[in-house]
Amino acid sequence: MSTLSNLVVGVDGSPESRRALQWTVAHAQADSLTLVHGFSPGIELLAAAAQIGLDSSRAAAGKLLDGEWSEPARHAGMEVSTELIDDDAARALSLIADKVRADGIVVGQRGHTRWSQRQVGDVAAKLLHRSDVPVIVVGEDAPIAEQAGPVVVAVNRPTTPMNPELKWAIRFARERSTPLVLAAALEPISFIDSEFEWTMDDVRGALRTQMDALVQSIRSAAPDLDVKSKVRDGVAADTIAAITKGVDASLVVIGSHHPGPVAGFFGASVARHLPTLVTCPTVAVPWIEDGVNTAEAA
Repeated sequence: MSTLSNLVVGVDGSPESRRALQWTVAHAQADSLTLVHGFSPGIELLAAAAQIGLDSSRAAAGKLLDGEWSEPARHAGMEVSTELIDDDAARALSLIADKVRADGIVVGQRGHTRWSQRQVGDVAAKLLHRSDVPVIVVGEDAPIAEQAGPVVVAVNRPTTPMNPELKWAIRFARERSTPLVLAAALEPISFIDSEFEWTMDDVRGALRTQMDALVQSIRSAAPDLDVKSKVRDGVAADTIAAITKGVDASLVVIGSHHPGPVAGFFGASVARHLPTLVTCPTVAVPWIEDGVNTAEAA
């Protein structure tokens, strides 16, 4: 089964959700989609329930879901299943993804504003910590058409063979005959001083050596894949974003949401910020403590 053959998409009529659906229609490797809307009235709506009627509001949402919101997929000739769930969007998407054994969840990300400039929206943020399948975050400015650029995958543990995000990125790149770029950020280490026998140059050299070894192992396992690595100094999210933009990537892949404390800090920080720093979609692949998760290749 391919990486994008069974997708669940969150829709709510917003520009960002429309963009996410348009991207999914263009890139899904299947002729069917599951569209989900979480119907969760806010406090103001609940307070006014007697006047406006929750049933009519829910019915209106269902009509939009089956009509206007799903029209781009139907227009493209896809078979569309819709799910209107009485819950918040993140829980609704997770529930249906589990129900249909989805390969991934696609959500939109609004453009840069005062509040969204450095962190993903609430739905994406919840999914990054909750979902057991890859979460694909598509920004309002994401290109819809197929892009020729490489797939970038953020690597924070190059000595760990074949992390889930790396497996996913390799599969996707091979399916699309797209080059793969392994990106690593060397963050400043403030505790190095003159008493230590090693320097930042030593650390940088060791990281490059590890990345080169990882590249060679991938080339041995997938000789048809064009793969290389890039290492830069800087804060993780900003550095991975710079590498992604520098190679004009079509997609960037990161690990996220279920690791131990050190990798968890890296994954959570990058996952929350990176989608707002790049134009191409970001795929966050779940990392589980023992290294086993639903995104791994069969």
